[in-house]
Amino acid sequence: YFLEMNTRLQVEHPVTEWVTGIDLVEWQIRVAQGESLPIEKQLRPRGHSIEVRVYAEDPVENFMPSPGQINFLRVPGGGFIRDDSGVSPGYTIPNHYDPMISKLSVWAETRPKAIARMARALSEYVIMGVTTNLPYLLSIIQHPEFSRGDYDTSFLAREHASLTQPPRGKKLNLDALTAAVLYVDRQKQRRSVARPAAAQNSSAPSAWRMATQPLLRKK
Repeated sequence: YFLEMNTRLQVEHPVTEWVTGIDLVEWQIRVAQGESLPIEKQLRPRGHSIEVRVYAEDPVENFMPSPGQINFLRVPGGGFIRDDSGVSPGYTIPNHYDPMISKLSVWAETRPKAIARMARALSEYVIMGVTTNLPYLLSIIQHPEFSRGDYDTSFLAREHASLTQPPRGKKLNLDALTAAVLYVDRQKQRRSVARPAAAQNSSAPSAWRMATQPLLRKK
């Protein structure tokens, strides 16, 4: 009678929650406690939502998993951006399980706005220490066919070469960037330990900005 039946929430459930305003996890818990579904009226979708899966994998190498330790992590934030993750700086992604790092999702009133919001979120997402599919996801989001909604199931295979090309624009030395970020971050931690607690609430620039500004100024 069933081709497939899952007794769990799908990975894409944040999209449903975004467009309906319903907390499916809360409903799941309430039903498990014997309560009935609190549906008072027909649900109607609102706006547009997009979700991507951030993986520790290398799209260039046939999406080979990239286990290892996360040395630096910067998660995007802001209104209508959601990152469901279980990792943190120093976390080691093992080679025994699915190497998914997080589920990043956004919501906006229209699809073009949702695409723009996801592009910004992906461009602000920084993970160092392991290879990720972040550039690949950003290439998909910014691809003209995806923006127009004019694509099919052969899109990824057909556009694989263009989607895995290095990003356009300035090329940063990622090794130097990683070293700079880690150095500044460690220096900041040492100063935080040495200074009194009251002095720690200064408006000093972030480690990321301090590390990247000199590199970004180079042509």
